[in-house]
Amino acid sequence: MSKVKAVFAVGHDMYEVDYAFGYEQGLPWGHCKEDLQNFKAETANSVLIMGANTFTSLPGKLPGRVHCVLSASGQRLVTKNGNTADYIIHGGGLSAAIDVMKATHPDRDVCLIGGKWLLLQAINNTLVDEVVVTHIYGHHAYNAPAFKRDVSFTVPEFCEAVLKYELTDFKIQQIESNERVRKIIVDRHTKKA
Repeated sequence: MSKVKAVFAVGHDMYEVDYAFGYEQGLPWGHCKEDLQNFKAETANSVLIMGANTFTSLPGKLPGRVHCVLSASGQRLVTKNGNTADYIIHGGGLSAAIDVMKATHPDRDVCLIGGKWLLLQAINNTLVDEVVVTHIYGHHAYNAPAFKRDVSFTVPEFCEAVLKYELTDFKIQQIESNERVRKIIVDRHTKKA
């Protein structure tokens, strides 16, 4: 049976005032092979639901996945290399979009991948069966924040949302060959019974 999951990453640095989520239409920590491999494994052969900004920030469509974009304007959107979404849903809300994608693709998981407000709406309203969060820990140089960000989760909004679910698994991965990232922790939370 297919599941509905929220799959995303947040960056941590020494100040822990907020968790980095985006920077200039990209990832605040840049390219981290291990993060991208985890994301690919979690979302393989799934339907991805995302907001317009998340879709336009992608380098191209992600192979083997169906791309569904929620758009306030309904306009034609493209990735950085010019790919268009498989579905653009204008109006109806997130819950309806999830239901449509589950009905249209019953054999695939549905993964919500961003933006921030779409994820918070899904998690706070328990629209997802699982929350899979990759925590990215940066190197600290000269007491400076590890990651620049223009989109972030505050600690209270992140914790309030995720604590509606039960932590069921986690894995820690030390990163050897990345000058910006020192370790990642992937948490899996499931809906409380």
